[in-house]
Parts: sequence; structure tokens; C-alpha cells
Amino acid sequence: MVDHQCVKLQWTSINENDLKGYLIGYKITTLRNGTLIGTRDVNITNNETICNLLSYTVYHFTVQVTNEDHSGPASLESSSMTDQSTPTAPPLDVQAVANNLTIDHLGIANITIKWGDVPTLDRQGIILGYKIFCYDQNKALVDEKTFNETGVNHVIMFENLVYFSDYWIDILAFTGPGDGFSYPQINWTSVRTEGNLPKAFPISNAYNTSATSLMVEWEDLSAVDWSGSSEGFTIWVIKNETNKTVKTKSLSFSFARSNNFTHEFTGLEYFTIYKIQIAGYNRVEKGPRSSLFCRTEEAAPEVVPEVTQIEPSLNTTNLIISFPAPPALPGIFRGYTVYVSPVYKPEDFLIGHKVSELKSRKRRALNQNQNTTNNINSTNGGFSLPNTTFLNSTTCCTWNRSLTDNIWIDGIKVYTYNRYGPSENELVVDGLNGNTEYHVNVSLNTKFVGVHTPGVIVKTDDGVPLYSAFDVKCQVNGPYSFDVNWIHSSLAYTRGTRTHYRIYYQIKGNQSNPISYEVQEDPDKNYLFITRLEFFTSYLVWITAWTKAGEGNRTQAITCKSGEYFPATGPIVTADNYQSPSSINVTWSTIDQWNGIPAGYFIYYRLISLAGNDVIREEVEIFSPKVDQRWIVLEGLEVYGMYKVQVAGKTGYGIGRKSDAIRVATCRIPGPIIEINYYELPPYVYTTGNSQTDPDGLITGVASQSIVQCALTCTSFNESIKVVYKKVRVANLSAIDTRLQLQGSPSFLFPRFEKGGSGNQFFELIQSPGPLFIEVPPTTIELEEERERHLIDSIFNTLPLILLYALINAIFGCIFFFLEPTDGEDKRFPLYSLHGLFEGFYFAFITSTTVGYGDKVPNTFLGRVFIVIWTLLGIILTSYVVGNLTSNLSSYVIKSKITKVPEGKVIAVQSSYEYKWAERNMMGSLIKDHIYHSHDELVSELQKGDFRYGIIDAYIAEYYSVPIIRNGLKIRSPIGKNEKIGIKPYGEYIKLKSCISQTTLDQIEFVQKAVNDMKDRNLQTLANDKDSDQKSTSKLEDDVISMISPNSKMFIFVMKMLGACFGVFFIAGCIYTLCRSRMRNKENMKVHTDSEMLLQKQASLRQEWRQLIDQWKHNIHHFENFIQSIDLKHAREMRKYTTDISKIIGVNFRYVKLSELPVPMSLVMEFKEVEKQKTKLNRLKTRMSRNEKTSSF
Repeated sequence: MVDHQCVKLQWTSINENDLKGYLIGYKITTLRNGTLIGTRDVNITNNETICNLLSYTVYHFTVQVTNEDHSGPASLESSSMTDQSTPTAPPLDVQAVANNLTIDHLGIANITIKWGDVPTLDRQGIILGYKIFCYDQNKALVDEKTFNETGVNHVIMFENLVYFSDYWIDILAFTGPGDGFSYPQINWTSVRTEGNLPKAFPISNAYNTSATSLMVEWEDLSAVDWSGSSEGFTIWVIKNETNKTVKTKSLSFSFARSNNFTHEFTGLEYFTIYKIQIAGYNRVEKGPRSSLFCRTEEAAPEVVPEVTQIEPSLNTTNLIISFPAPPALPGIFRGYTVYVSPVYKPEDFLIGHKVSELKSRKRRALNQNQNTTNNINSTNGGFSLPNTTFLNSTTCCTWNRSLTDNIWIDGIKVYTYNRYGPSENELVVDGLNGNTEYHVNVSLNTKFVGVHTPGVIVKTDDGVPLYSAFDVKCQVNGPYSFDVNWIHSSLAYTRGTRTHYRIYYQIKGNQSNPISYEVQEDPDKNYLFITRLEFFTSYLVWITAWTKAGEGNRTQAITCKSGEYFPATGPIVTADNYQSPSSINVTWSTIDQWNGIPAGYFIYYRLISLAGNDVIREEVEIFSPKVDQRWIVLEGLEVYGMYKVQVAGKTGYGIGRKSDAIRVATCRIPGPIIEINYYELPPYVYTTGNSQTDPDGLITGVASQSIVQCALTCTSFNESIKVVYKKVRVANLSAIDTRLQLQGSPSFLFPRFEKGGSGNQFFELIQSPGPLFIEVPPTTIELEEERERHLIDSIFNTLPLILLYALINAIFGCIFFFLEPTDGEDKRFPLYSLHGLFEGFYFAFITSTTVGYGDKVPNTFLGRVFIVIWTLLGIILTSYVVGNLTSNLSSYVIKSKITKVPEGKVIAVQSSYEYKWAERNMMGSLIKDHIYHSHDELVSELQKGDFRYGIIDAYIAEYYSVPIIRNGLKIRSPIGKNEKIGIKPYGEYIKLKSCISQTTLDQIEFVQKAVNDMKDRNLQTLANDKDSDQKSTSKLEDDVISMISPNSKMFIFVMKMLGACFGVFFIAGCIYTLCRSRMRNKENMKVHTDSEMLLQKQASLRQEWRQLIDQWKHNIHHFENFIQSIDLKHAREMRKYTTDISKIIGVNFRYVKLSELPVPMSLVMEFKEVEKQKTKLNRLKTRMSRNEKTSSF
């Protein structure tokens, strides 16, 4: 036996002769009570441990030998018993019963526990006893007992437990090894102890429900306070005065719970104090009683009170009532209830009567319950009287000793007074109507009102009016006043003798405005005239009537409005013209302060400026009665006029203030289409190509642009302004005005020539230099001399510009030189040295001419930025200087100066301004017999040679310069004064003169540019014209390009000087070149020798370098071979080492590396050594067993 579950078997080995084969192992058979438990095959060994057996049980074992074929015979049975263990199950039939003993009043109880035996198979040994555990309802251990088994009667008792409490019982058996199995907590045995009488009384409350009944309420007891089962409640009602129980009631618990633990006791005495007791009872006994006191309700008194005196109070509307001491009452005396109701008659509600009439009427008593609704709601004067509901109701007043505020009970006002008269038993009833008879009844009060007295009638003193007046009206009486009228109130509403009225008024819409009032001293008058008001202003008006008691209630406010006044301000006016050029559309905003009813508007307008000039005109006034129409169209106005417009509103009182004046202009022209009549006069106006196209010329663009710019776009035009040209064909220019006026209404005519200003009927666009002469050219010798003079003059005229150009280059050269560095490799010369100044000038000049040799370059960032800027400026300056020089040298053929009027015959175009000039200045020389209609005819006539001179405008001569030069003619400089060329307006367009004049003045530079373009274009045409077949053209080319004739003296002299200079410089250059070539040959020989030595040295160095590289490669190859041989040797040794180790430790290192072994190599070797020893030992044992069997046999 090993332990309570295992048995160890041992046996001897079988003799080898009896084995009859090779021993494989043994077969063990286990039996219990003759029953096979199991078999087990074991290896070759002499012992085996059998486990998982039952404790404290006898087992039988047999052993069989097994060879290769079958098992041998079984050995003799060997018996063995397992050791004891702990029980595996608790006892059966556990019972826990609370003792049915008398429970003492100390709150203790007992529990008796009974149980059976543990099942036989689960005992696992000899049961020595039992352990019993007692837990409370929270599973906390309360007590523990041990029971030693002496028989079959297993009983034990737990004492001194808490009554009516739950307990848990757990029992387990124990043997020698220890305690056995116990039930889980969920299977413990539960038991409750017996209860006790209730520990507390119910929490209760009681209140009266009537004068003879009480309602009792209480709360249920808790489970702890019940101390057992809840059976019911008992209630006792005891009269406190006699301490006698008058009512007793026992209620079951279910019945009490169904009634929400309430019960009502009836048939009690009124206003009596009772003591209420309640106790709960269970199966044991009744618990303690609760105790509270409650009184039944009071009853209404049935005694009629005695009233000592009822009289009115002086100067008030109150009544004073005196009472004697109160008698005995069925309750607490709370005071008196006073019923006060007014007594009226129909005459009291008649309105509109004077004070004297109301005083003469007598009153008669009315029944208190009489209905006067018909009188109250009757109408008088076309309006309804106010609803006076208080006249039909009873006013209830209460006087008691507990001072509280006034309250409402069932819609009737109950007065509670905290002020007293001369004695404590005196009541003052206030809040009554003045000068009114009241019917007064009094009753005694407990908590309830008792029987009241028959009543008396008493009249109050004067009070303030309830309604001061009716039907208040007002009527306008001017801009600063109005009348107020009303109807007198009745006696019932006045509540006294009326003394006067007070009329209040306040501006409506602003509560912060002050309230003013006027007094009507005569109480019989029902009107008042109120003045000193603000005009056309709404006022709130109300009236109060006064008696000797004071001011009455105000009437409902009505709205009264004072009379009209004229408007305080004018509207905001805007204007524009979008219907026609000679009209203005005027609109205005509404007037904020009309101060009356709007009646219309007055519109005022006046012309203040015409065509930009101030004028004085009378103001025109127009009235528009349509208030909703805030616009008007002013027609028939001047074109290009400026008008001042104002608007004023009108009410019934008069015309208000005018608005702020605005200025609005009409259109500058009568329509969007501008017709310009013209006749051809190149270069001022002419057509090219298709005659349907618009004309071109020097003044055409300026004229049309100026006219459109001055005309402006007008909102009345549905389209933009458009210029339409119309060509006029006439033979005589002097008759052109007459012809245009016969054709219709022209707008403009151009070109027109004028000498000085001529009023509004001429707009100057450009000034011509004046007339000049066209001359038949002189002889060739004269022309050559003239060319030489012009060349010298042109050079001297251009010399100042060349000097200025050089000075600018010098200045910029200094600036550049200053920006360059003063140290380092690129160090410059000092700026103040001559060499530094020359270097800067040289660099600036080379850069400006765009030559740029590259010998001087900027090295700093600022220097480079500066050079970029200077290069751009230099290009412009150089182009300008060269252009001027070229222009002066090539323009001599066009202009020459004539200092006086030439002698000889002169021809001119008829009706032209130069024709008129010739008539005035050279009447004898002008040819009038020949009529020329165009300048083309004039040039052709001069070419014939019949006349030496022709007179023509300077700009016209510029236009015809190409045909003039080609025809061999000479153009001279202008003579006389400048001539004005412009445009003539007609009709309304005359007003644009000042604007067009100013606009043209701003655009004169564009006209001058067009003239210069025309000159440049003609010069280019003449310069490119190289037709050698035409004599005149060859002559013109010679004149323009060849500034000096090869046959002239100046040309021959210049050529000789240039040839001499060239020869001198050529000889000097040859000498310098020979000297310089010799010096360079010497330098080149020295450089060549040095170069050969350097090349030889470099070749030897390259050869040495190649040898070093080859030696290094050989060493590397030898080292690699040596490394490979070492690696091979190391691999062979490693393989031999791993093979030896594999044999030793049984690990094939072909598949397993040393680093992959889970244990160190030393442990592996140690383990292999142990295994070897075990193998040797087993072999030795086998031999010994065989020897023993052999010896036994």
C-alpha cells in the first residue's frame, strides 16, 4: 500500500528456462470482491504501482509473464487494502426545526438539528464524528458544534439564537484523515426561528372630517418591528376629558392594507378632544400602542348676535359697527360676519343731470334682493353704461381676532380688518361707495358662519366718483387747440356731490411725455377749451370728476388731434433726364413731418447755367395736387443747361419749407446722331479707297473724338452716340455754308480756316505753320553748294546733343566705377584718378553703344543691376542722337528758307486760305486768270515750268511732298503767321465750343504726332524710291542720300585727308607687327622647351604607377589563395569534430547545428554518460535474475 488510492506490487523474475522465449513484459490483473477491475501491461521490471483505487477497500492482484507468443499462467493472488480517506459525501436526511418552546422576552430562540448516516461507499473509512455549522442569513458563521458518533440517533441543538430570523445549517462527516465533503452554500439547510411580540407602534395621524367624525391614518410596521407574522391592528378612541374609551376597532392586516391603513370613526361629539391609540398584533401578542390627540370640527352658531350700534364714519365712506361680548358658542369664537349690500333706485343711474337736480331727488328704499340689471344696462345718449356687477352682489365682511389679509371665498370678497375703533368690540367696514344706503346684516362666527340678524339700512358719507363722466369727445379748434365735451355721470356713479372736473391730456405714443391738465371749475358745465398744444399732434385725453372726498376714477382715454400746420421739412429730391434731351424727370421722397393732411406738392426750377456759362433766369413754379405721385417731368428746357430744382409740400394750412436745391443738367446735344459735313482737303480730311468709308486725316480723329467726348451719353438716348459723316461737293468753298443751310439743319462742317478767333461759330483743332512757296529748283551748281552748307550746318546743330550724350556717359561711368570693389583680385583704380575716370567713361560708352567688347565686366551684384538699367537707357540715348543727326542730314531737300516774298508770278488754288493770303500780300503777283480747283492741278501746272512759284499750305505741302520732289520742285519754309484749322458748328451744337476747345487742347499732341508720322512716312518713301530710269527720281535720290557730290571741292579735300591718314597708320602698323612677332617667337621657344620636359616627367611617373598597380594585384591574388586553403582545412577539421560528437551524444550534426541545441554541450555529455550506466545496470540485473532462476531450478 502506498496511500489511500495506490498499491505498489513487487515480484521476482522468472527463470530463463521457464520463459521459453524472449521476455516482453508482465500483465497485472486487479480484482475487488471477485469482480474484475482491470488489467495492465508493464515493461520488463519487478514492481508496479496501481493507482485510482477506492479508499479503505481490499483489492486482489495476479501477475502473468508475457513472451513473444502468449502470456503465461497467473501467479497466486496477493491481497492488499487501501488506506482511509476523507468522506466524499455529507450525511443524508438533514432536518433543522425551530423548537416549539416558550420564547422568553430577552429575544432568544433554539434550533434542533437531525441527520442520517453517510452513504457506505462515500465514507472512505471509519466515521469518527460530525461537524455542524450554523450561519446567519448573511452566510456569516454564528456557531459550530462537533458530534462524536455513539449511535444511530444523530440530534444536536443550537441555543440562544435571534427570534424570527433565518439561519443556514451545514453538516459534514470526518474520518481519521480529515473532514469530508460538505454541501455547497446553495444546498445548505434553511430554518427560521420563532417570533416575538411587535417591538414598535405604528406611526399614525388623525384629523377631523366633520363635527362628529375623525379620520385615523397610520403606517405599516417593518418586518423587524413585527417580530413575527403580521395579524392586524387594534384602534382605541378615548375621550380626553373623562379618559373613557368610547370606540374600539380591531382590523385584520389584509383589511387594513386594502383601506390604505385608514379608518373613520363617526358618531362623536362636536368640538371635543379625543386620544387615539393604535397597536399591531401578531400570533404572540399585541405590541406597544401609539398615542395622539385630535379634536372634532366646530359647528355653526345658532344664536342670533346682538348689535349695539351701526353708524357712518365722518368724512369717509366707512361704517362703524359696535358689538357686545359674545355668548357661549359650539366652537372657538372667531368674530362676526357683516353682510353689506347697497340699496338703489332707478333714478340713481340717470346720467347727464346737473348737481342741483341730483340734490333735489329723494331716495326710496329698495328690496335687498331686487334685480336692477335692466336699469344698469340701459342706454342713454347713444352709448352703453358700464357693467356694475357689484350692485347685484352682497359684500361680505369678516371681523376676527386673527389678523390676515383680504381673501376671496366663492367669488365674494371677505374683509379682514386689523384696525379697531374706540373699543375692541368695534368694527370699521371700509371700501364702500360714498353717499349710498346699505343694508347691513351681522352673524356670529366660529369656524363656520352662524345665523345673521334681520338687518338695518345705513347711509355712507360722500366718496370719490366711480365713473367720472361718459361719452367724452373732442373737436379740433385750430393748430394749437381743441374742445373737449362729455356727459355728466349719475348719482350712483358719482357717489357724492360733484365739485369740479379735471381734464388731463398727454402726447400719444410716448409715456415719458409729461401729463398736463386743465380744470373746469363749474361742475354743471360739460365742456372745456384746451390751448397751447402742439400742432397736428395726437393727444390722449381723459377726465376725472371730484367730490369733497377727492378725485374719482379716470375715464377711458380718447385720442384727440390738434389742427394742421404747414410741413416742417421738404422732401429729398432726385432728378435725371431719361425721356428727352430737353426734359428733366424729377422724383422726391415722402415728407416725414407733414404736420397736416397732404394736399400736394410745389415744384420750383430755374436755369442757372447754359453751356457751362452762368445765366440769370426767373424761377418757374408748378403745382402737383397728386400726393401719391411723387414725380414730374419738366419739359421744354434748354439743351446743355444746368437747372436748380426744389420741391415743397402743401397742407390745408399752407406751403411748407422747400427741399434742399439739387442741380441737374439736360443733354448736351439734341440727339444721339451727330452729322459732320466735310469736304476733302488732304492731309486734313480725305477719303481712301471706298468712298462709303469714314474719312481720314489729321483732324478727323481729334474732331470726332472731341465731339463725342463733349456730347456725353445721355440717359434719354436709347442708343449710344454715333457720328455720321456726309461729304459735301462744291466748286467754290465760299458758298458751302449757304448750300448746307439749304439742305437742312447741319451739325458740323470741317475743315475750316480762320485767321484768329471768330466767335462761337468756329472750334480750333490745329494750327498750320502757314502758307509756303513751291519753287522750280535752281541749277546743279547751286544745289551742290547748298548741300555743302546744309551738311556743315547739320553737324554743328547736332554738336550740343553729342556733347550732352558724352557727359551722360561720363556720369554713369563714374557711378558704375564707384559700385565696383576696391580690394581683391578685381581691385579697381581709385575713382579720383584720371585712369579711373577714363575706365568708367570707356565702359559706359561701350555699353551704351551696344558694342560690348567684354574686356570690362561688373563683378558685384549692384554693379550688374546698374549695368542692366544703363544698357536700356543707353540704347534709347544712342538711338535718339543718331536719329537726330540722320534727320538733319536728310531733311534739307524738303525745307529751305525764303526770307521775303519772291518776285515773279504766283499761282494758288481758288478760294483757299493761301489764295486769300496772296490776294492781301502779293496782289500784283497772284495769277487770277488761271483757276485751279485742287492742289494736284497746282503741282502739275508748276511742273510745266510756265510759272516759277506756287503758294500752298505747309501741311498740305507735306502731304504732297513726294509728288512735288519727284516733279523736280523745291519746297520752301513757311512765311507769314500760323493759320487756325478747325470745325464749324451749327444750331445747338454751338454750345459745345468751350468743351471741344478744352478737349482739343488736351489732344494736340496726337495731331502733332500724326504730322510727324506723315513726315517720316514721306521721307521713307523718298529714300526707298531708287528708280534710275526717271531723271527726276534719280535727282531726288541724289539729293536725299548723297549729301556731298563727288565732284565738289569739299568731297575731294576730305578724301585726300582720309587717304593720307590711312597711309601713315598702315606703315606704323606694319612696323609694330614685325617687332611684336619677334618677341613672341622668343617666348614661344622657351615655353616649348619647358613643355617637353614636363611631358617626359609625366610619362615616367605613369610607368611607375602601372608597375605598382601590377604588384598590388599579384599580392591580392596570392592572399586570396592562402585564405581559401585555410578555410578548407578548417572545414575538414570541423566535419571530423562534429562526426565524433555525433557518435558520442547521438545527434546528427548534418541536420542540427551546435547553436540550435536546447541545452549546453556539457549537459548533453553528462546525460549520455548516465544512460550508458543505466544500460550497464539493466544488463547486470538481467544476468543476475537469470542466474537466480538457474540456481532455483
